[in-house]
Amino acid sequence: ATGPEQEAELGARYALALCQVGQKQFDKASAELTKILQVKPDYELADKVYYEVGHAMVEQDKLDDAATAFRTLAEKFPDSSLASESWFQVGRHHEQKSESTEDENAKKTELTQAADAFSKGLAKAESAELQFTSSRYISWYTFLMSWACFSCCVKPCRSLWLRLSFP
Repeated sequence: ATGPEQEAELGARYALALCQVGQKQFDKASAELTKILQVKPDYELADKVYYEVGHAMVEQDKLDDAATAFRTLAEKFPDSSLASESWFQVGRHHEQKSESTEDENAKKTELTQAADAFSKGLAKAESAELQFTSSRYISWYTFLMSWACFSCCVKPCRSLWLRLSFP
């Protein structure tokens, strides 16, 4: 199918995928959404498709795939209303990866990538809540990266920081 027929088919696939998300059939939804992007990478709702793929992947605990979907959305569609939240999701992914490694260099790399993603999201953020949250994370990672006692204090200090910053 081409033209209007293809758009109608892709619209039906997108609607089906959203129903599958609603039914918590995330594997089927992500497959359907990915198929849309394979058929027509420049689909008119591609930013929303990537966003839904990202969240479906999170629900399936495929966090690297989720981060890839969110990063792709933010990079391919920087003017999308979903770009800032996508950068935030990428930042959270790197933060989680930093917490799961004991290697100090890997941890610093992940935190640097997290701060970079949060900065990009902050630049695009329209909601005050996302602006506030992103700026808090950026300040936290900047603090951590400059701290000499990096490895032994991250979790206790982060716990205290979260209690003080997000009452």
